[in-house]
Amino acid sequence: MPKRCIICESEAEFCIKDSSESYCKECAEENFDDLGYLERI
Repeated sequence: MPKRCIICESEAEFCIKDSSESYCKECAEENFDDLGYLERI
């Protein structure tokens, strides 16, 4: 089962390093200035 974005429930593409929080591309770009803080799933 694919991971889901914790904000909008779309399929997640990114997650916070060492965390279970995951985000779709749109929500990641809205909430983080630098996507370098995130890992690609």
